[in-house]
Amino acid sequence: MMCPWWGPCLLLLSLGAPVRPYPNGRVSKSCSSMEPNHHSPGQRGPAPYALQTNTSSYSPGDRVEVTLSGPGFKGFLLQARDPDGDPSTVGTFSLTDPHATQLLTCHKHQ
Repeated sequence: MMCPWWGPCLLLLSLGAPVRPYPNGRVSKSCSSMEPNHHSPGQRGPAPYALQTNTSSYSPGDRVEVTLSGPGFKGFLLQARDPDGDPSTVGTFSLTDPHATQLLTCHKHQ
């Protein structure tokens, strides 16, 4: 005998899926362009956040700590790229708080 609640439950589940276009926050198609695809115009004027590193120079293999601070925001996309203009990503990232941030693999780098 089939439970009478299966039909309404399945209907609710199927209606909920389309309203979450990026449910995990990872937008792989943003890897090359660094555009968030929020479908809204970009911000003009000074940035309301600060990006700081613990060093002003580095050598291959060095660990560089990056800190992003500012008023509340819902997400960010951060990449390390070759300073010579090559658009491919370099290096790897490690998370200080895996509950607040997540890694995205771009061009074979995480």
